[in-house]
Amino acid sequence: IFIDVHYLPLYYKRYIDDGGSLAEDKDSALALMNSIAAMDEDGKIEWEVDFPEDDTSYIPFLNTEINVRPDGTISSRLYRKPTKMWITLHDKSHHPDWVKINTFRNSYREARKIASGPEELVYSLAIVDTLYKKNGFSNPRQYDTHPSTRQIPKPTPAPVVLTLDFLSQNLVYKIRNEVKRL
Repeated sequence: IFIDVHYLPLYYKRYIDDGGSLAEDKDSALALMNSIAAMDEDGKIEWEVDFPEDDTSYIPFLNTEINVRPDGTISSRLYRKPTKMWITLHDKSHHPDWVKINTFRNSYREARKIASGPEELVYSLAIVDTLYKKNGFSNPRQYDTHPSTRQIPKPTPAPVVLTLDFLSQNLVYKIRNEVKRL
């Protein structure tokens, strides 16, 4: 496999069929994507490259929108794809109330976790409020149980020595068998 090292991304993460990376400019991003796509013998790899139009543009990745400012700081806020923007559990559904309440709580918790600052938090919470109001709920925010006084410290992650994006099923079986043997 040959990848031109001039186009290696500064950062790359993948989740199932979505990938996210940082590149110096749009041409470098496109060159990297074309280099990877050229390796696909079946020609089935399709890329959609989102690149910010200006310093205020956000780029979607999974359920998050990310903005990299000129000074290098990153801001993030909640994102929902336009095709499912307002689709969720409806007030008239036959789910028990506890399911609906936990759905609200988890949505608000997710919005708070993703938002990187006060402006992003207001934006993210507004999406959740509108989502549930459009689905028949009059006051979903009453179930937002944000612990305003309690801060839970995040554990310091162990340093990553090696990240392998793809392991074949055969290799996974070998690793699993080796671990069981120990």
